[in-house]
Amino acid sequence: MLLNKPQRLAVSHRDGPALVIAGPGSGKTAVITRRALALTESGVPPENILVVTFSRAAAREMQIRFDRLSPGFLPVTFGTLHSVFLKILCRETNLNSKNVISDGTRRKILRNVLLKNNSRYDLGADYLDTLLGRIGLIKSGAPGAAGEGDAFYRLYQAELRRMNKVDFDDIILVTKKLFMDNPRVLKVWREKYRYIMVDEFQDVSRAQYDVLRMLAAPANNLFAVGDDDQSIYGFRGAGPGIMLGLKGDYPELVTFTLNVNYRCGAKIVDAAGNVISHNSKRYEKNLTAEKEFSSAPVISSFENCREQYEYIAEKIKTLAAGGVPYREIAVLNRTIGADNSLAEMLEARGVPYIVPGERQTVYGHWIAEDMASYLRILSGGKNRADYLRIINRPLRYIRRDYFAEAFVDEDKIIGRAGSERERRDLRVFFYSLKKGRVLSPYAALSYIRNYLGYERYLTEYAAECGKPAENLIAVVDRLSDSAYGVGNAAAWFKKLERLKREEAAFVQEEKPDENAVLITTIHRSKGLEFEAVFIPDACEGALPHIKAVTPDETEEERRLFYVAVTRAKRFLFITYPKKRRSKTAAPSRFLSEMKEPYQPSSACSHSASSRISSNLSAAISYSSSDSMLVRTGCPSSSSAKR
Repeated sequence: MLLNKPQRLAVSHRDGPALVIAGPGSGKTAVITRRALALTESGVPPENILVVTFSRAAAREMQIRFDRLSPGFLPVTFGTLHSVFLKILCRETNLNSKNVISDGTRRKILRNVLLKNNSRYDLGADYLDTLLGRIGLIKSGAPGAAGEGDAFYRLYQAELRRMNKVDFDDIILVTKKLFMDNPRVLKVWREKYRYIMVDEFQDVSRAQYDVLRMLAAPANNLFAVGDDDQSIYGFRGAGPGIMLGLKGDYPELVTFTLNVNYRCGAKIVDAAGNVISHNSKRYEKNLTAEKEFSSAPVISSFENCREQYEYIAEKIKTLAAGGVPYREIAVLNRTIGADNSLAEMLEARGVPYIVPGERQTVYGHWIAEDMASYLRILSGGKNRADYLRIINRPLRYIRRDYFAEAFVDEDKIIGRAGSERERRDLRVFFYSLKKGRVLSPYAALSYIRNYLGYERYLTEYAAECGKPAENLIAVVDRLSDSAYGVGNAAAWFKKLERLKREEAAFVQEEKPDENAVLITTIHRSKGLEFEAVFIPDACEGALPHIKAVTPDETEEERRLFYVAVTRAKRFLFITYPKKRRSKTAAPSRFLSEMKEPYQPSSACSHSASSRISSNLSAAISYSSSDSMLVRTGCPSSSSAKR
């Protein structure tokens, strides 16, 4: 690969701090690997060079590309921030990889801690993940992260110390403390890593940045490569502020801008640039495309989500028939738990697809386990585990320690109550369960969600977790559908197990060499690229997300949309339903920002078929003009505007 002028200037930089502003597809990996080689050629010992990024896959890719460039083995260190810092801790402290707990263990520890401090609550996975997210923000040094999460943080950290364990975020904090408390140790590692290059610098948290600055001083040979427009991990404590403020920390900073996109076609680059220019907190840049030839982005509206997914499924089939490999097609959702309908439609059409562990389950969901526990009790079951699962769903202030035996004895439990009010509440609880015993599974599930208050519990739970209640209610709806016409509880449990197995077969591990469509989130797609990209649900409340209310949050949502758009090399399809989750949906504000003026048609035309022909160029409707295609209505609509 021949380097352009900005790339050559960045590669030739030797000493002192530097910032490389690298837009999507601008060749940042080539700059990093070639600069590492250039440093060794200028006399820097390779063992004194450290290259860090945020994923093992990215670190491995850079290592491979560097090895291809180098004349022989050169011991430059490539790794993730956490792996490099853990290696330091293993050498300098009594910590090792066995002390680092998994995400599942983190959740289990926090749940036990909270139950120990308040035995009346049974905490679900979503709520625990929310609390762990708050704890992670505190550890990342995010502004304002303490406060509500501070009490949970102290309890959780005390338990980790008692167990002599650390979590993933602690690796950074313990390294920082090690360097602050031991100047000799810090000096050793400063001499070891005299040249530091950081990939995806826009994703660095405050805590990570503090450690990097300590390690780079006093020579400050810090080479930061990133794109503030692709900073999308605010929920992890990362943001563009550190990158935007780098000049203030390093007045002697040299800045290079990689302004040629080698990935996307010109019309996609222009549309993405139009959107991101609406953000105020960013480096100004003018990204141009190396590839002039591409289709204009196609924007389509539909009456509902099902029509939207039918359109996407048919479009994917046509792209494949026109020569685009399935592995070069991606559907990028805003959130985990997006509608499962698309996967089911692809399955019905024989289209191979991959959902890397993020498709919202229904029959394996914790809500399904709750409903199953309720139904077993309504069928006469006395298992303690079932009762403990549901006694405070919704919150009834029933103490878990009243349920001491493996099988529930109502009289014993009522006898353990500490007051007459508690005894009365327990009698009402047991009576309400007995009252539902004569119902069919379908009627019983309705009884549980309405009379027993389970749907109210889900609404309150979602509000506490900061998640949309509709996602949880949708799971209950699907479970109710599965119970329709089923004669008894035993038959429903048998059907539930079958559906759970079938569902699990859909949720596959990602296999990069498999020729299959990738269905994933925008966050997980970062760093990837595809011939064709679909962005569904581009409507207000979904993208931007309903929780994005402040200017900073809206700017991050716009950056997220920018990342999604710039994953597409040639074909970009953006869709939105006019009605979503039984509510009217407005098109995302980002659509009008792609190209001004934006004037979508308001009617669905059935006058002619818009199904794409097998001739790919005709199907995608390449246009010599700069305007994007706007389609509205339904899969059979042909009302396109140029």
